[in-house]
Amino acid sequence: MRLVTSSTAANYGARATSFASWAEQQGAAARTARERLSEYRERPFQALLDVGCGSGRDAIAFARAGAGRVVGVDPCRDLVDIAIRNATSSRTPCTFHVGDIVDPPVTWDPALPDDIEFDGVFALASLFHIPKRDLPEALANIARTTSPDAVMLTTFPVGEGDGPMPDGRWRTALTMDEHDQLLASAGFAPVNRSAISIYNGVWDTVVSLKNTAT
Repeated sequence: MRLVTSSTAANYGARATSFASWAEQQGAAARTARERLSEYRERPFQALLDVGCGSGRDAIAFARAGAGRVVGVDPCRDLVDIAIRNATSSRTPCTFHVGDIVDPPVTWDPALPDDIEFDGVFALASLFHIPKRDLPEALANIARTTSPDAVMLTTFPVGEGDGPMPDGRWRTALTMDEHDQLLASAGFAPVNRSAISIYNGVWDTVVSLKNTAT
């Protein structure tokens, strides 16, 4: 796990319980984002990857909506433990991994099985914790795990530059053009753009489809 990711994960780990409770209160924005992604799939997802799954709120919601196989990954072990407990207590079939999306899925704990092809990827308020220089590698890792007809939702605060926040977490802002270029580098083409209020700010929210011509 990268040093920047470890620092961010440590911040969330120190307040995992309170963060999980806070995340549950952000249900309206998360529900809107899930609906945006699902609009581009006529049937329930066969396999969905929740990037930065935190306490499992969205992974569990997708599973309850009929997704066949739901996998969450997060670098914070404390949050993953909460996600596992939440899924178990609600009797919702999900699998959760501790891992850095910048690293290959075989390095996650447990390693991601190589027989999974995700037709849905949900990355709500998570990729912005990755340094800008590492984002292409992170998106490439995601792309390698997806099916040819995959649809993905990504969000970033709009702006320029990246760096550590006062609390030690990393924050990356992208212009809309940079967001589109990042998706294109991984073979995804935007099909819907909207603004969703997250963390008391408005974030660029893009649904993109895998471009099989690339």
